[in-house]
Amino acid sequence: FHAEAAAQLFPEWIALGQLPAQLMDVGATIGSDVPFFLSGGTALGLGRGDEIYPLADLPRHWIVLLVPGFGVSTADAYAWYDGERDLSRGMSTREPQHVPGPWPSRAAQMINDLEAPIARHHPEIDQMRLALRRAGALAAAMSGSGSTVFGLFQKPREAHAAVERLAGSGWRVLLTESLGRGEYARRSRPIVRRAAPRARTVRQPAVPRRTRR
Repeated sequence: FHAEAAAQLFPEWIALGQLPAQLMDVGATIGSDVPFFLSGGTALGLGRGDEIYPLADLPRHWIVLLVPGFGVSTADAYAWYDGERDLSRGMSTREPQHVPGPWPSRAAQMINDLEAPIARHHPEIDQMRLALRRAGALAAAMSGSGSTVFGLFQKPREAHAAVERLAGSGWRVLLTESLGRGEYARRSRPIVRRAAPRARTVRQPAVPRRTRR
């Protein structure tokens, strides 16, 4: 929803002459993650996620999404996280996942603190994550507060092979790719529609008729 809101409002705000800082402030009133979608690329989010600091972009990845037949309420997700915070912090059963990139290895770990508490209430989350890893994903994790799970692939043929392998899993399978900040900005640029040129009417002077008698 928030990504769609940013995509719909971005061109209108630009057309009104809004500055980037103003766009971020307005976006944050819609949702905490809207400022990220107004920035694009790889970024560090602080605060509620609305303080965006651009980072060097990760290399291009192809992303396979698995969407189950259930949703997860954001309120429930954070309530489960708060209720099991001590337990989730103490768990070390989840393997560390490192994504190659231009940062220190610690910064390139793919971690979602909400994943473990939600997976305890919806074990299918772990099943999807493991299915993506077995299909060849470099790393896999739950997206946000769920319930979609995504896997990263470095080569398009590997991602397409995973889509074919998971097609009969019972989950909805989608394929997309990551965008760097420059490409994101290019695609987000408002499209200026030029008015069609008006048809020109060519008029010729009337030629007087001669009457013969």
